[in-house]
Amino acid sequence: MEFEALQDYEIKDILAPYKEDTDLPALCDGETLGVKVGRDYVGLISLLSRRDGDWEELIITQLYIFPPFRNFGIGTQILDALSLMEGVTFIRVIATPHTASYYEDRGFERDAGHIVLTKVILNE
Repeated sequence: MEFEALQDYEIKDILAPYKEDTDLPALCDGETLGVKVGRDYVGLISLLSRRDGDWEELIITQLYIFPPFRNFGIGTQILDALSLMEGVTFIRVIATPHTASYYEDRGFERDAGHIVLTKVILNE
């Protein structure tokens, strides 16, 4: 699995095979990366990053796995890979009511009742 910058690609080209899908992502500000497994793009992730002193927070504004690649644990592997990045101490997710439980099952907690979930990373 690799994350690939999309500067040389048009988002519409990567999404083209899925244009019939009514569950297409709403692309967000920040860096949007294509997620590849082998030669196949399997999804998209949009990230923001914020650093303050000794901690760095990643904010996932979008994690979208294309329908044919769902239910293979790819989303969980992406979250695990982000958790292992050097210097990352928090991962925050902007979730929908539909996706909040997915993140809660993976160790994220709701912040003050909102559907913004945080996971504290204790990398040494």
